[in-house]
Amino acid sequence: MKYLKKAIVPAVWGIAFLVLMIGIGSFPKLDAWGVHPSSRMSESRVLTIFQENLPPSERHESARLARALLVFSKKYHLDPAFVVSVIYVESTFNPKAVSPVGAIGLMQLMPPTARAMAHRYEIDFDGSRAELFDPVRNLELGMAYLKELMDRYKGKHPYYALAAYNMGPARLNRLMSRPGFKPRATLKYYQDVTRGTEYW
Repeated sequence: MKYLKKAIVPAVWGIAFLVLMIGIGSFPKLDAWGVHPSSRMSESRVLTIFQENLPPSERHESARLARALLVFSKKYHLDPAFVVSVIYVESTFNPKAVSPVGAIGLMQLMPPTARAMAHRYEIDFDGSRAELFDPVRNLELGMAYLKELMDRYKGKHPYYALAAYNMGPARLNRLMSRPGFKPRATLKYYQDVTRGTEYW
């Protein structure tokens, strides 16, 4: 009987992993830059999204954010719809959002990560928490971080870059180094972002 159990357990894990990967694969495909092949967004569309989703007290920033999003999308080779979806999942368009662990703003950045991106990509940033509440500064730093992770996990399924953005690359790398790693920790996050890319 114990030999039967030894044979069954790996088979069950194998089936579960197959189902998981089918689940990942059943959502809209993003290429290595987070670009959905059918995604095209005009400035008027981006402006409308910010006008309709920013908190009332922040809607005066809509035009500035719409222009910045399109400029930074070209600079960092990211699809605007993909970035909008990350913003929605991370902060529901609230520039003043602060997570329980201290991530700040639209893109939910930790201050050390923001400082590292500012240094690496030569972004004007004074390094303070206060400046991360500026939505345009937060947006560029977050998009630079997305590009950083897309480059770091290039050649792998886009799940990995999004998982790293969600949980941090150090934690993801620790999980990946364990035998039998299965990409399920942030599967819902990946699903939400890819669905959103299609929606926006």
